Amino acid sequence: LQLKKAVELAGMRERCDFDTQVTVTGEERNQRPDMIVNLTNGRRIVVDAKVSLDAFMNALEADDDSAYEGFMDEHAAQIRKHVATLAAKEYFVKVADSPDFVLMFLPNEALLQAALDRSPDLYEYALSKKIIIATPTVLIPMLRTIALSWDEKAMRENTERIHKLGRDIYDRLAKVGEHLGKLRSSLDNSVKHY
Repeated sequence: LQLKKAVELAGMRERCDFDTQVTVTGEERNQRPDMIVNLTNGRRIVVDAKVSLDAFMNALEADDDSAYEGFMDEHAAQIRKHVATLAAKEYFVKVADSPDFVLMFLPNEALLQAALDRSPDLYEYALSKKIIIATPTVLIPMLRTIALSWDEKAMRENTERIHKLGRDIYDRLAKVGEHLGKLRSSLDNSVKHY
């Protein structure tokens, strides 16, 4: 829901700018990423949002500091494990025209910051696995840029269509002018003969 809300905030439209729950056929089994964002040049970016947040939620409800610390360590481990699992799916290989990375969506910055506090090298680890961890602060501007490129493409196509129609109108008006010239000449000759 958070991912869909982020995409809608970016001004994107489903089944045009992005697709949800697309089945990706693999050698061993089919996979289903949460979202595939379509780029104007025909490329596609895979977005995954299936990170477990159990440990983080348990940490917020912990009664003492040691339980809190343990759950936060577990939270960082869950994020790291999900990065490894996501990298093993190799969406960037299986999805045609995909860049060599996958976006892993976390629904808020606190989740990422808590994991980075426990595992400072987490982001570099994810990048080495071709996974980009994206929170709404990163994802929404990225998607907004993509949405603007779609708008620009539509405007460019409309401009080309208007240009073509303008040329057609010009050519037709020139033809009408040519016919009117012949008509005038014929009328002049008719008057002259009369």
